[in-house]
Amino acid sequence: TDFLIVIAVLALVVLSGKGIVSGIHTAIVLKAIILFYACEIVLGAMSKRLNFFNVSVLLSLAVITGRGFYQYLF
Repeated sequence: TDFLIVIAVLALVVLSGKGIVSGIHTAIVLKAIILFYACEIVLGAMSKRLNFFNVSVLLSLAVITGRGFYQYLF
């Protein structure tokens, strides 16, 4: 899956360079990818499967995703 992310980022950079995708959208996607990788690293270091931190990260990502979809649709 890491190769898919790299290919997607390269495609996003190329599309942004040609003016097909705006720079704001490129920045949002890159920041989201960094956020998800950071969460993956932190959650991989956790010992218990379900704890307060895991639930809070899941809820935070759900709120961020919901707000993003709401702003995109309306």
